[in-house]
Amino acid sequence: MDYLVPNHHLNQSPHGFSGDSTVYPRTCPIRTLLCPARQIYFSFLLALIGGCVVATFAPTLPAQSLGVTPLDPIQPDPGLTFLMGLSWAMEGPESPNFNRAVQALQGAAERNSRAAQSILGRMLIQTTEPVKFQTGVAWLKRATQTGDMHAPWLLAAIYQNGGPGISPDKDLTVSYLEIAANAGHQEAPHALAHFYDQPAADESDMLNAVKWYRQAALKGHTPSQLRLAYLYQSGLNVRRDLKEALHFYGLAMESQNLQATFNAAQIYDFGPAEIRDIPKAVELYKSAADLGHPDSQLYFAQKVLQGQSPQGSFDLALDYLKRSASAGSPRAQFQYGVIQIEMAHSKAEAEAGMQAIRMAVHAGIIPATIELARIHFFGHSPHIPPDVPQATQLYEKLALDGNKDAQALLGYIYQMGEGGVKQNISTAASWYLKAAQDGVVEAQYNLGMLHLNGEGLQQSQSEALRWLTKAAGSGHPLAALNLGVIYNKINDSTKAVEWFRKAAENGVNNAAYYLGIVFDESVRLQSAKRESLKWFRSAARSGNLKAQYSLAYRLMEESSPRENLVESYQWFKVAAAHGHPSASDALQKFFTFSSGNCLISHFPG
Repeated sequence: MDYLVPNHHLNQSPHGFSGDSTVYPRTCPIRTLLCPARQIYFSFLLALIGGCVVATFAPTLPAQSLGVTPLDPIQPDPGLTFLMGLSWAMEGPESPNFNRAVQALQGAAERNSRAAQSILGRMLIQTTEPVKFQTGVAWLKRATQTGDMHAPWLLAAIYQNGGPGISPDKDLTVSYLEIAANAGHQEAPHALAHFYDQPAADESDMLNAVKWYRQAALKGHTPSQLRLAYLYQSGLNVRRDLKEALHFYGLAMESQNLQATFNAAQIYDFGPAEIRDIPKAVELYKSAADLGHPDSQLYFAQKVLQGQSPQGSFDLALDYLKRSASAGSPRAQFQYGVIQIEMAHSKAEAEAGMQAIRMAVHAGIIPATIELARIHFFGHSPHIPPDVPQATQLYEKLALDGNKDAQALLGYIYQMGEGGVKQNISTAASWYLKAAQDGVVEAQYNLGMLHLNGEGLQQSQSEALRWLTKAAGSGHPLAALNLGVIYNKINDSTKAVEWFRKAAENGVNNAAYYLGIVFDESVRLQSAKRESLKWFRSAARSGNLKAQYSLAYRLMEESSPRENLVESYQWFKVAAAHGHPSASDALQKFFTFSSGNCLISHFPG
């Protein structure tokens, strides 16, 4: 079947709002297109046929007793002609009686019978012959002029889609829809509103759309109520008005429309403070959930789990979540699967949870795919051991779809050769590059290090600097540390200090030690010495063994004031206790350097 207006699905909001999915027939079998008085005509036809049967079997009377002579012409009864045409028309356009029906109805139509004009027009537009089709259009226009409300509806369909010998015409489509709507056709106002309500609609179009949606909605047309409510709710090409949205959702709820109930609940759940009403939202969710609405079952379960339902328990939430999952809600399948795995006491229960998540993955729920990959990568409890190859397949699917985090993880998996996946540094580098270009900081760092070390890639200090600088600029502390190392190696102490300082300020222990080295090796200015001791001391206190030894050694050199020697001795002892190979020897030499026993009394034992 063709349609006057294609299915109109509302844009989906993050909370699953949806609306009108009404369709309108362009052309239908003749049996369904005969005018609304069809039943009355059919009753008359049965009565007439019954009368004919009686007459057929009644005694034959002389012609003179009827008041006519055998030579008198018998005039056809217009009503009989119409009804016989109607009966043949009901056999359909493929019937051998089709032409007889046309002839019978044409006489009545020419006598300005609106019903005959309308039926004749509908019959003829079923054909593909241009002459007959256009004749049908002409009769529909005659019926429209005499007030038939179905004829302009069909004419609008014809001029929207075109037909044999007739080109589409937007203006005529709108004109005939308006005639049908004003004549009382039930679906015409909604179709007319839909005609104006298009993605490229301007302000004038949307005003017309709202006008006709409202007319249909106030007459009880549920799809118009839903669409108008959604327009007000979303502010989609109209002024946002949540109170109006709730009003029209309320009208649709009078027809027990579950989508309207759910959408109204969403407004109360996520609307602004002056409208938000969580208890009302929970009430509406439960109302629709109990009547089988899957999204409402999901949201009601979530409210129970969040403790926002006055009467609820974990088991109740799990029951509604399971019902929603069983009804095919992918998000419910995902959440139910995660809970089922967490609660699993056996391998079978864990596998049931995994299967629910797989169903959500199959439905395209990206978080479900990420979670399934994570579970396979790390494993979960004794019932689900790690399966890195399976996780890799899932990450590759995500990565090929553009998921940058999956691309970065694939780089790590191939770089490390994790869990049975063969190590491939070149493949790792290619995935790191994709993720790095999308701004994943960890991928930028790893790619920079591969370039720095020449692993899987041609060694390139410039490329290393490029990617490490990007990562460090986004706050990656190890990238800053390695930038400091590179700049120190090429004798750019200014930049080395800059990056070492940033790394140190972000808690990288070695960075403070390297800062101490840089200042220690700089021109022996007093300020540089103080900076060197400052950073050595910071790294030493953080447990850096090399820093502890270097600090002790520099303090020993700076034997004045005497407190430096005391601190130097203490750090040598700490470094020796932690296993620094030179610290014990330094302690033995310390007394010689400090002129022997004169200082021993100042040192702790």
